Amino acid sequence: MPKRVTITLSDDLFEAAELLRKKHKLYRTISEFVQGFIRYDGLTQKEHHITAGWASLTGYERDRLDAGILARIKSGEAVHGSWLENRIEAIVKRHTESGRTPTAKEVAAELAAEIVMAD
Repeated sequence: MPKRVTITLSDDLFEAAELLRKKHKLYRTISEFVQGFIRYDGLTQKEHHITAGWASLTGYERDRLDAGILARIKSGEAVHGSWLENRIEAIVKRHTESGRTPTAKEVAAELAAEIVMAD
């Protein structure tokens, strides 16, 4: 029997989900869209090195991040692998040049800040 749950999304994240759902034309509802992500994650079982760290940000920081993501979706500017990889490498390089290795949480926070600054 299906379980009904409630999830909370910022206004910007909800709008982003709606835009992406409509763009891909694969999901009729937000519920199907979220289910698709859970199924995909279950199949790939990849670590969430970047986005998991964002859960520990303050509400204000997450709202700014969501606004930055929504702005990217509206502009059509996606964060493709090479951009993402290049940003991660630059953050790690900046830390290692100062004699330390950054944690995944530090990289995630800095990447989030860069995404917010791009909006």
